[in-house]
Amino acid sequence: MQNFIKYFTFIFLTTLLSSVNFYSQNLIVNGDFGTFDPTIPSPPPLGYTTTYTQIPYNGSVTNPAGGVYAITNNPGLLNGAFIPTTDHTTSDGLGNMLFVDGRFNRVFWKQDPLVLQAGVSYLFTFWIKNIGVKPTNGPPITKFNPVGCTSCSVQIESPLEDNFWTKRQYTISPTITQTVSIELSSAQSLAGDNFVIDDISLMPPIVPMTASFVKKDPSCPNEGSIVAYVNSGTPSYTYNLTGTITDTNSTGVFTGLGPGSYEVEVIDSGIVPVPIKSSIINLVAPTDMTLTSSASGCMAPNSSVRLTPLNGGATYNWLTSTGVVIPNSTSFVDVTPAINTTYTVTSSITIPNTNLVTNGGFEDGKDGFYSDFVYTNPVNLSLTQFDYGIVTNPNSWNTAFNNSSAKSGTKMFVAKGATVPNKTIWSQTVLVDKSKTYTFEFYAQNSSSVSPATFKVLINGLPITITPLSATNLGASFWTKISGTWSSSATTTTAKIQIINTNIA
Repeated sequence: MQNFIKYFTFIFLTTLLSSVNFYSQNLIVNGDFGTFDPTIPSPPPLGYTTTYTQIPYNGSVTNPAGGVYAITNNPGLLNGAFIPTTDHTTSDGLGNMLFVDGRFNRVFWKQDPLVLQAGVSYLFTFWIKNIGVKPTNGPPITKFNPVGCTSCSVQIESPLEDNFWTKRQYTISPTITQTVSIELSSAQSLAGDNFVIDDISLMPPIVPMTASFVKKDPSCPNEGSIVAYVNSGTPSYTYNLTGTITDTNSTGVFTGLGPGSYEVEVIDSGIVPVPIKSSIINLVAPTDMTLTSSASGCMAPNSSVRLTPLNGGATYNWLTSTGVVIPNSTSFVDVTPAINTTYTVTSSITIPNTNLVTNGGFEDGKDGFYSDFVYTNPVNLSLTQFDYGIVTNPNSWNTAFNNSSAKSGTKMFVAKGATVPNKTIWSQTVLVDKSKTYTFEFYAQNSSSVSPATFKVLINGLPITITPLSATNLGASFWTKISGTWSSSATTTTAKIQIINTNIA
C-alpha cells in the first residue's frame, strides 16, 4: 500500500487586469429599487423618471384618482386593504419594490436614453403583482411602450387577475441603431388599479453558453475529481456525470472519483436549452506499489527468499505475521521463514508543493475557470465593457493598453475594469485537504496608469487577507505578486477561489 503525505500550494500566474470599463448585462439602472432604508422614507428617483407623485413608504394611499407611487418594502404599510408583500428580488422584507396607484394612460416609470444597436434583439422584463384583494373596478393592466423604436410596437398586457408575482416579457429589435425610451403606464381606466413592480431588466442577447472541464487524477483510491465551469447561459444549471460512476448535481463539482472514463453534460435553464457535453475524461491512478518474491509454490522451512518492493519511496517498513522484526529498510530483504508467514511492506511518498490551480498560466486559453466577463478574442478595440481576452500582448487586444509579455509562458488574461461592484474576474474550484494552510498567489499588472484595479480574493465566499491590494507598475510594464494564505477547516474538501476588482471608478 502507499501512504501519501501531501503539501500543496495555490499558484495562479500571469493575470493582466486594468480599470477601464466593465458592464453588467442589465441595461436598466436600479431595476430592483434598492434596499429598505428607514432613514430615507422617500428615495429620489434613481435611474428612472415618472409623471406620478411620490408618497413615503409608510405613508397613506388616499388619492382615489390614482397617479401616486411609492418605493416600499411592503405595500401593506400604505393601506391596510393591500396584500402585505415582500419584494421579488430577495423576498426577505428588506428589499424595495415600486408601488403604483395607477392612473389611466399616465407613465409611472420611464428610463432613457437607451442606445440600442441595429439588428440586435433585446429582452425587456419586469415582475408585477396585483395587491388588491378584490379590485372593485377590475384588475390592474399595464402598457409597455418603447418610444423611439421604429420597428417596435406598444403592447398592452392581460389583466392581473391573481395576487402573485407575474413575469412580463417583451422583445425589442431595432432595425437601425437608435436612442429609445422605455415607458410603463397603466391601461386601467377605473379606480382600484393598485400593484407593485420589481426587477426591471433590459438584456442584450446572452452570449452562447460555453463550458470547460478540469480533472484531478486520483492519488489514492477514489480521490479523483472533475469540475465543470460554465460561462453565460441561463442559470440555474444541471450537471450530469456518466461513466464509471454516475451522478447529477447543480454545482458541477464531482469528487470521490476512482480511475475510469467519464463524461459531463451541462444543461442550463433557457427556454430552449442547448446541452454541452465534455469529451471523454480519463482519470488515471498512479502506479501502485508491488511486492514480488523470488520463491514460487511450496518451499522448505528456513529456505532463503528475497522480497522486492517497487514503486515506493526511499525507505520501506516491514511487518511479519509471526512478529519477527525486520530492521532492514532498503528496497529488498532476504528472509528465511520457518513457518507459514505473511509479510507486509509499507512506504511513504512525500508529494512536494504542487500547483492545484489548472491552467493558471492561461496557456490552454479560456479553459478551466469561470468569469463574469465576456470573452472577446483576438482583439477588442471598442469601448464595450465587461470583456476579457487571452493574449500574448495586451496592446494587440486593445491599442489603449500597454505592451507587455507574459509572466511565464506566452499568454495572459487581459480584462477591462469594473464599474459595477462584486463581479468575478476569475474563479476556479480546487480540491483541498482538511485542516491545512494554503498560499494563494497571482501576478497582476495595470494596463494603464489610470485608476489601478484594487483586488479582493474570496475563498468559499469569505475574503482572505492579500498583500498588496493593487499592482504597483502604474503605466510601466512589470508584474506585481499578490498573495495571501487560507486555512481549510476540519470538514473542508473544496475551495472556490474568486478574484474581484473592488475599484469601480
